[in-house]
Amino acid sequence: AQTTNLEPSREEQQRLLGTKLSKRSKQAKRQKQGSKGILATPSNTVQAASVGGSTQIKPCILFFEARDGNGDQDEFKWRCRVKGQDAINAGVLLEGYRANVDIEGIGYVLAAKPDIVSGETLLFAEDAMIEDGLLVITPSNELKFDGNTHSTGSESRRRLATSTGNKNVLVVRVVTADSQPNATIADISDSVFGTSGDPVNLKSQYEGCSAYQTTITPAIGTGTACADDPNFLGFAQTASGQYTDCDWFRFSQRTDPKTCSTFGKRANLGGGQKTGINSCCACGGGTTSNYNNNVINGVFELNVPVAASSLTSHQLEDVAFNELESQFGSSNLDDQFDLVMLCLPPGTRDINWVAYAGVPGYISVYNDQACLYPSTQMHEVGHNLGLTHSADFRNLNVEYGDRTGMMGKSYAIDDGPRRAKMCFNPAKSYTLGWYGGKNLVIDASSKPFWGTLVGVANFATIAGDENVVVKVQGAATDYYVGYNHAVGIHEGTNEAINKVIVTSQNPTFGSWSFLEAKLSVGEAFLIKNVFGNGADLAIRVTSIDTRAGGFANVQIL
Repeated sequence: AQTTNLEPSREEQQRLLGTKLSKRSKQAKRQKQGSKGILATPSNTVQAASVGGSTQIKPCILFFEARDGNGDQDEFKWRCRVKGQDAINAGVLLEGYRANVDIEGIGYVLAAKPDIVSGETLLFAEDAMIEDGLLVITPSNELKFDGNTHSTGSESRRRLATSTGNKNVLVVRVVTADSQPNATIADISDSVFGTSGDPVNLKSQYEGCSAYQTTITPAIGTGTACADDPNFLGFAQTASGQYTDCDWFRFSQRTDPKTCSTFGKRANLGGGQKTGINSCCACGGGTTSNYNNNVINGVFELNVPVAASSLTSHQLEDVAFNELESQFGSSNLDDQFDLVMLCLPPGTRDINWVAYAGVPGYISVYNDQACLYPSTQMHEVGHNLGLTHSADFRNLNVEYGDRTGMMGKSYAIDDGPRRAKMCFNPAKSYTLGWYGGKNLVIDASSKPFWGTLVGVANFATIAGDENVVVKVQGAATDYYVGYNHAVGIHEGTNEAINKVIVTSQNPTFGSWSFLEAKLSVGEAFLIKNVFGNGADLAIRVTSIDTRAGGFANVQIL
């Protein structure tokens, strides 16, 4: 397998991909699909909030959303989570605490800014309008992030959600006045946690693929929570021109001795401990309480007095999440749970969708039966852990073209094992960091490499001189080499079975990975003119053992 000069054309292809996604996202924003609260009949008990058209009052939390659907419903875009009066002005139903809004006029700029941290960075746009589910920003609005004014040229590191440790997972079965998920509470619990013996599920796959460096625990219904005052402003404007309130403290750990002395959430930065009591009430305006809800094997049934048929999935998500926060007495459910999975009923106005999630984040949303399928669960939670899609370099129009792992196409299959019992491709495996010292990094300009690769299923028994992933850096794009061994926890891989695969990924936030090559014994992947000086780089397979404890030998010359 050979390529021509990859690097110059790749930049142009990435640019074209970004253009395609931006156009698609822009069209979706301009559709303004939402009723301003068409409720179930009879609807006398619940009224929709009126849409205001007022200026932004409080900072909102920026997050990057990956929406996985069928065909033209796939998209990535920036959104912002508003609170209090801003949520009411955005048109939230039931006068809820929070709402997620699209961003008109700056989404593409934010997507290109490396110092924006999805799910953490807060945005305040002076005099920007909030109306009809949109935050409308014009060039005249001064933009402030985390209490500081940023120019478009500022850069800093980006933090990802942690991919290791125990994950306390709450699954929510959402029931509306006119619809409910086809799966029962027991069905959902079994499909997510394996509580009744389901052999392939979110818990089994994440624990098996990570060699138990990530564990999944069903949430319980008791605990302590805190609800902020959504309209608390605190000291809105400081002498230095910074805008701040309790939300700034929650994420940025700013200090003002006149207001509070403990901060939480980012306790490692100083000033307090992260607990359910002080992480959201540290700056005033909050109320702590104990909750006791009927969570059955990690699943909570939530009834909301609206009609699914009159709302989009985003609108129903907002309604459900506001009611969920109310019942758990919390304005920040990520203080109680590491992951929240919303299983919405069928019949929303935007019928043609499968699931979506924050990248990174803690919320994932599923369309009815999609909540049951391991590949969809793994895919969306993968987004929560910071992973993007896995494409195939040969077909840049297919976001899910790499079928070797879970960030490619998702399948409506429960137990498999084919297409259900899979892990992740080499680029994603490296990003997750599960295989520690068995992820080898070499420089493309260094001396030749000869080595042995084992598949992810055999990581627990790996020998001292073997590796799971070899990352080749130093070129314009990073390359990741791995053995796609179809055994054990990864026996259901759907492409390049028992071959050495080469994937690539640009380190820029939001970039997809690409499947570059699928190599059998004796084949090589050639990157010509890798440094622009005429030198080539070859990745060659010298042997493959497909037995249960097998391996592959490769040369990188």
